[in-house]
Amino acid sequence: MLVYAKAHTIGPQAYLGEAARLMSKKGLRRLPVVDQEHHLLGVLGRLDILTALAAGSLPQAAPRHPVDAPTAQSPTVADVMDPDVPTISPETPLPDVLVLLATTRAKRVVVVNAERHIVGIISDSDLIARMSPEMHPGILEELVSKLHLGTLSAEARLHLQKARGKTAADLMTREVVTLVADSPIGTALTLSAERHIKRFPVIDAAGKLVGIVGRSELLSALVDEHGEKQE
Repeated sequence: MLVYAKAHTIGPQAYLGEAARLMSKKGLRRLPVVDQEHHLLGVLGRLDILTALAAGSLPQAAPRHPVDAPTAQSPTVADVMDPDVPTISPETPLPDVLVLLATTRAKRVVVVNAERHIVGIISDSDLIARMSPEMHPGILEELVSKLHLGTLSAEARLHLQKARGKTAADLMTREVVTLVADSPIGTALTLSAERHIKRFPVIDAAGKLVGIVGRSELLSALVDEHGEKQE
């Protein structure tokens, strides 16, 4: 017997703020838009909401009563960032980079110098894109070996001989877009929409790495802030 879960949908006249709150509450990346007869009209995604925000418009449902000026300070990036950032040095060998990428939820590692200043970043997709095609099997086998999931074939060993000379500095993206910890949530989301970036390293006023934050955390914080203002 098949059991179908009720799909979450929204109407075409709903405010973007309402859609954002529903997506945040239910952990949705996309939300179908349907008419009164439940005919599908389109699909609303997080990026659509962020694009509206970047254009300076995120309409909310009308407040139920007049809203006084907020007494609490609006949340900043520092309030929602994760201070536990996976980091490596430029000299970190490729095998160690692979293991860290495989074990971190962020799917990226930040390359820092001794003063924790950011010098680059490596994501799982960047790593594959920057490695030559003949090294791809070697990367996989190296990861399997480091995680003790199997043994290496002779061909894999040959690939690894080539790959072992690589370091984080050889593979990292050097132009890193960052957020300052005290930046407002709205500013961070606007940058996310404009640059199509899902996750940012966060730095303090001195330029040192202090955290990492994703688009979903930022959007949830914005939705929560607007929801509190309307109560």
